[in-house]
Amino acid sequence: MIRLRNVTKTYNKSFTVLQRINLHISKDEFVFLVGPTGAGKTTLIKLILREEVPDSGSVYIDKVNTRDFNENQTSKLRKNIGVIFQDFKVFNRSIYENLAFVLKIQGEKKKIIKEKIDTVISLVGLEKKLHLHPFQLSGGEKQKACLARAIINRPLVLLADEPTGNLDPDASWEIMQILSKINQQNTTVVVATHDKHIVDMMRKRVIALHGGNIIRDQQLGKYNHEP
Repeated sequence: MIRLRNVTKTYNKSFTVLQRINLHISKDEFVFLVGPTGAGKTTLIKLILREEVPDSGSVYIDKVNTRDFNENQTSKLRKNIGVIFQDFKVFNRSIYENLAFVLKIQGEKKKIIKEKIDTVISLVGLEKKLHLHPFQLSGGEKQKACLARAIINRPLVLLADEPTGNLDPDASWEIMQILSKINQQNTTVVVATHDKHIVDMMRKRVIALHGGNIIRDQQLGKYNHEP
């Protein structure tokens, strides 16, 4: 599903964020990216999304090399990738309007829009909040709304960059349980996080980055290495 081959990414011609990274994430996997600030987690996510391109090496999504994609090809790629961040990137509209906006610009009919919204809202548990605006929601509810928007088109891949960074422990656990459900519905999930408790509780595949290198790749892993 996702493959990086000998990927190097450097900023300002001197700061190497990732160095000759080789990585394969299979379809339907759930993967945590862990490591200190500056280890390259966010850059790795941007490479998968093709917000960044490698200085050398290749990034494959579903066996297709994205390195030389044009604007149209990149747009099509991103329709199959959902993304959520820790800073609640939602418009100042109701949750329904946030979700409908995504579908309207794709030319979906009203009936289809309602069906898709009903499905994702049920999954994230915001049925009673559908017509509220972001300022009326808690942090956890805002993140659920972001999640709903990210999966409205049933993406093949969901990327989450510190999705629980601004949340309390209970809200964080709720978000991770929803991500687990999404993964069980045949979506590959990649989560960059500093949340040791969450990683240790979920025991998924853990890829640890440090200094631009993968220093550990462990199934049923924990945040820190255990021999």
